[in-house]
Amino acid sequence: EICSFMDISMGSKCKSLTTFYENVCDRVVDGNENSDYYAGSCFHSEMDIKNPWVQIDLGKTSQVDQITIVNRMECTYCEGRINPFRLYVGDTTDPDKMTLSEACQGKVLNIPTGQSTYDVKCNKKGQYVTIYLPGDKRTLNFCEMTVKTKVNGLECSTNVDNTYYVNGNTYQLMCPACATTGSVYGTGTYAARSSV
Repeated sequence: EICSFMDISMGSKCKSLTTFYENVCDRVVDGNENSDYYAGSCFHSEMDIKNPWVQIDLGKTSQVDQITIVNRMECTYCEGRINPFRLYVGDTTDPDKMTLSEACQGKVLNIPTGQSTYDVKCNKKGQYVTIYLPGDKRTLNFCEMTVKTKVNGLECSTNVDNTYYVNGNTYQLMCPACATTGSVYGTGTYAARSSV
């Protein structure tokens, strides 16, 4: 089985413009894709503020090929709060200074009504990945943001927890077809490592 993407954002440091009670941005990189706010794994900014944002720090400049957003879905009104939004990838840390050249697809994005998971193709390089809601009286409320990079030729055969080691870092593989025992091997610059 060949895995085309791996998660490079789980457990990353993050920051946000504001936070509503204990609903901190760490929740969007915890690997929990539950879209029910009351399950305790969603981020929530303060209500009705200008240009709210959440920014993930990948730790170094990285290739970002796809970003998956898991929206809040247990309340119809709440699921529409995220639209419209932008996804920025770059080495700029100030979201208000980011340009459309750093925006995935170079435009404002919208998640279709009723869709909990939304994949955005990106093909950008940067250390910081930012979801940004332009405008006044906006509320940013979503549950997960997974930043993915392509790993062409990576054989995802059997790691028990779907992890893979690259240069001393542990990454989560996006490979639902992986089996349950054995080893994962890489090619090219990805050295073979034993399974966890």
